[in-house]
Amino acid sequence: MNYIRSSILLLSVSVGVASAEEIIGEGLARPFASANADGWSGVSILETAIIDSSTDPDGNGDLVEITEVSMYAAAGRFDGSNHLIPILLNSADQVAWIGPELTPTENGLNVFEISGEDTVDTSNETYRLGVWQWRDNTDDDAGGTVAFGTGGGGMFQHNVNGNLGANGIAIGDSFPAANAGHSAAPGGRDYHIDVVAVRTNNTDSDGDGLPDAWETANGLDPNDNGDVDPDNGAAGDPDNDNLSNLDERSARTDPQEPDTDMDGLLDGAETNTGTWASATDTGTDPLESDTDMDGLLDGAETNTGTWASATDTGTDPLESDTDGDGLSDGVENPDLAFNPLAPAQQPGTDPNLVDSDGDGKTDAEELTAGTDPTDGNDVADFVLVGDGAERPFTNAGADGWSGVSILNSAIIDNATVPGAGNTLEVTEVSMYAATGRAQGSNHIIPLLVNSSDEIAWIGPQLTPTQDGYNVFPIEGADLVDVSTETYRLAVWQWRDGVDDANGGTVAFGNGGGGMFQHNVAGTLGAGGVAIGDIMSAGHSAGPGGRDYHIDIALRNPEPPTTNPLRISADRANETLTIRWDSVGGELYNLRSVTDPSLGARGSWPIYTDLENIEATPPENTLTLPMPPEPERYFVVESFPAPPESVFFADFEDGLGEWTVGNDGVAGTDWQIGGPTVVGPVSAFGGANCAGTNLAANYGEDANVWLLSPPIDLTAAGSATLSYAQWVDVEGLQYDYGTITILDASDGATLAVLDDDMDDNTNDWEDFTTALPVEAVGKTIQIEFRLLSDDFPDTNFSGWYLDDVRVTVP
Repeated sequence: MNYIRSSILLLSVSVGVASAEEIIGEGLARPFASANADGWSGVSILETAIIDSSTDPDGNGDLVEITEVSMYAAAGRFDGSNHLIPILLNSADQVAWIGPELTPTENGLNVFEISGEDTVDTSNETYRLGVWQWRDNTDDDAGGTVAFGTGGGGMFQHNVNGNLGANGIAIGDSFPAANAGHSAAPGGRDYHIDVVAVRTNNTDSDGDGLPDAWETANGLDPNDNGDVDPDNGAAGDPDNDNLSNLDERSARTDPQEPDTDMDGLLDGAETNTGTWASATDTGTDPLESDTDMDGLLDGAETNTGTWASATDTGTDPLESDTDGDGLSDGVENPDLAFNPLAPAQQPGTDPNLVDSDGDGKTDAEELTAGTDPTDGNDVADFVLVGDGAERPFTNAGADGWSGVSILNSAIIDNATVPGAGNTLEVTEVSMYAATGRAQGSNHIIPLLVNSSDEIAWIGPQLTPTQDGYNVFPIEGADLVDVSTETYRLAVWQWRDGVDDANGGTVAFGNGGGGMFQHNVAGTLGAGGVAIGDIMSAGHSAGPGGRDYHIDIALRNPEPPTTNPLRISADRANETLTIRWDSVGGELYNLRSVTDPSLGARGSWPIYTDLENIEATPPENTLTLPMPPEPERYFVVESFPAPPESVFFADFEDGLGEWTVGNDGVAGTDWQIGGPTVVGPVSAFGGANCAGTNLAANYGEDANVWLLSPPIDLTAAGSATLSYAQWVDVEGLQYDYGTITILDASDGATLAVLDDDMDDNTNDWEDFTTALPVEAVGKTIQIEFRLLSDDFPDTNFSGWYLDDVRVTVP
């Protein structure tokens, strides 16, 4: 085997009788080293990864076939959503060969055997290796799949919309270097992808249209065209799968195995059209046992629409979520009971029914609400209604004006709470106060606006006590009549004694469902709104625009139809025992009355000082003296426990137990201290922060990391990461940061919080996010990594961090 050039993707070529093999790539040779991938989706062409008449000089003939592709998947780009297709460009910069779609299954080296693809004729043409990379249903965002380092032979990149998927390229597409979106000279980007090229001999001794080498490799006689044994000919079907040998070669299936991918379907039924026609024309891929990647074999997905068993699911083998309920077909199995301890893995639902229990909420909505999607009587204690992003909210700016903002997609009607009657009760308001808007001078009042744009419900005045997340329990507010009316959530915001100046309180981002704003003078305060006031638009934003970080919790004010409490009496000892399912990180109050008509359950008094009861999962038990009254009603109220800090770093004592490293070109490092020439004017809090080159811009080809000490989350049910950051990078997927959660025991990647941080702040901003479930129950480390491209004179101040904190629950 002659090694010519190598990078991290390998393409192998061989058609007939193979001679030698030659690895074609550019830059580094195998084994490849870990590196990062592009943020964009697009086609990258490698200038020195050449296939021409000199390739594999020991071979015979002009034809070369791709038999293997090898590539190195960057961290976080192997979850089944990132894909690549190897291509060859001719000397006219046109796509002349397209390989199969490939999906890496693990971080690092992935090797794909390729067979049956078209050959390329090198008699009068020179080809360059290229690769089309994308991420499902997104454009640019984490679109790269193949890792790259430095030391390449030169490359250029063309943008292709990632939403197009495999159809983003076609034979004849032109990708001229002169119109490249990005390029790198020799010594720059080295894509870790190679191709193995083998020059082949297409001898067909019996003239049946099947090359001798293919017949020999597949147990057929290369000297019998079917006259002696019909199974040896082009029309033969030795495995009785309804595909001829000629068809099997074209489909790249095994002519001696009726079910090449062992998915329970004959190769002849798997027509690879992408469209189901019948049980004998399924449209599935005969080389992929699970065409739609939902965890079910194609043969089990019978597309009848009716569940029979785990081997006859009735689902569509070409659709990963047949019923469109937000759950993958592979996790829905109605023969398994709902598992409240692992609902996402075992919901017990039917993959053919969007609402398995028929209670008006999709199966996925029920899992989000924490209810049993197989029990129509199990309804949520409350339903959150908001607009756009869900809790936990992240930091953003607030309006400068005073006024009422009406959120068009935050709808409250008689379908909002399953099983509710004609009235709903508002029990809680949650909002995110923008920086500087929680000093006692900024206030909000939640409102409901009816279909006539009239204010129909007014909540209490609320004043956030801290920048960031604030939760306000609501008691005794008027009930909301949803018998015939539909409402939208709105919020009246103002600042004491002024009109407009910093009048907004609630932070907003992008991704909302549409809103409009009605101007109200801030000097009017709480008296600025009244029932019946008409709301008309002064400022508006369509869907995708402003998303106000506020929501309300609503519930049925009547006692639930099913009692979640398990109550037993011991007459001999005159005790009462109350049990309920509990969750880590929650606190509980026991409320009780003798007359349930005295008000909403949330307003019932605490019973015998039994409040702020800590959870003892999976069940809490209270044993009480028997109440003296002949009749008493109990309810358990749950709410999140206040967060407890388990890790904090403000860098005032230097690096401490943090570690830093450089996997790129020298000249950029994470440093601890006070900003000087570039970057922010000062640290976020105190004198010190962490930053990339405190006294200079970051350099070219930077790849530097800042790693936290171990953080113990072994006893946590959930956790939240917060930090302050100041960002000034080139962006546009050229220079960016990543935030990765690692297992402290072995350094393995548990989750990637952000693999394409390129949002410039040019000011200190708070950032808060829930740590993913993969981090819970482990000791973790948090890695902040900055990467830059090889373009000169396009580097900026960099990335600065301060006040890094992890809280539980």
